[in-house]
Amino acid sequence: MSFSSLGGLFDAALFNATSLLRLRASFNEFTDGTIPPEISSLTSLQQLWIAGCGLTGSIPSEISNLANLKDFIAYDNELTGTIPDLTDLRSLQKLDLNNNKLTGPFHSSIGLLVELKRIILYENFLTGTLPSTIGNLDQTNDFMLANNTLSGTLPAGFSSLSQMVNLDLENNSFSGPLPDYDSWQFLQYFNANNNSLSGPIDASLFDKANLRFVYLSNNTLTGNLPSNYGQPLFLEDVWLNGNFLTGSIPDAQSGDFANITELLLNDNLLSGSVPASICSLRDESSINYRSLFDTLHADCAPFEGTDVIPNPCDCCSDCFEGKQQTRSTWHGKGPKKKESKHR
Repeated sequence: MSFSSLGGLFDAALFNATSLLRLRASFNEFTDGTIPPEISSLTSLQQLWIAGCGLTGSIPSEISNLANLKDFIAYDNELTGTIPDLTDLRSLQKLDLNNNKLTGPFHSSIGLLVELKRIILYENFLTGTLPSTIGNLDQTNDFMLANNTLSGTLPAGFSSLSQMVNLDLENNSFSGPLPDYDSWQFLQYFNANNNSLSGPIDASLFDKANLRFVYLSNNTLTGNLPSNYGQPLFLEDVWLNGNFLTGSIPDAQSGDFANITELLLNDNLLSGSVPASICSLRDESSINYRSLFDTLHADCAPFEGTDVIPNPCDCCSDCFEGKQQTRSTWHGKGPKKKESKHR
């Protein structure tokens, strides 16, 4: 069933199908718009795909009786209330509830589901801190929590998530240091824009061979730019603007920024000129020219009423005044997001 208009999805007769393995009904318009407690009778169910069905109401606690469930995909609905205790869903591998109206905390039981590979909860109204049980999720590849109101420091257990590929924490209120990402050797996408994260950026972030996108804008990060910040071969976007980074802008080494498209360094406390080695990447006559490098931001505009230019730059696409004036925020396109693909 897909993309059609039907009556009630959860007809009473459905609950007699106790051997049903897969219920795939995403993107249908059902007139009966809630998940009933009777769903607990489908004890053999492995896949529950009910995204984009106009569902309302809360997720019943009885869903925890589906001990064989591997996929719970219910994004793009109008579900409300809190995420129930999911402790008994020990086979669950994919939890995708993004773009609903869920409230309350990130339930600590999620951290006990050690088979989870995808946790997709962005675009909700989740609050509170992340539980320490997150450290159990060493099989998780995708952890997407953007656009909630989560807060507090990131649990130390994040360092155990060695299979991490995509982490999105954008637009929350997280504070404290960045997570320990030393073991995240498969990391490709790291977005923590618009939080209150502090402390330095450890150079181990840029030793990930598959790293493509780094978005750390508008936090309170300090310290120097790691000298290896252009090293990952597939790196496309590096957004570090809107922090309190200090020191000089490191030179681009041979082979650095091979696939760079956007490098945002403005609204920091960096000193000195943008290096010629960076500018050569935007110079069509240079052997180092990177044809996709269309956006380079730095504090290369003079402070109002002065001739003081924090970071002179002959090649920047846009210049900003820096921190001695009103905090500058780029209102261009947002970071490249990872979209949910399950139906």
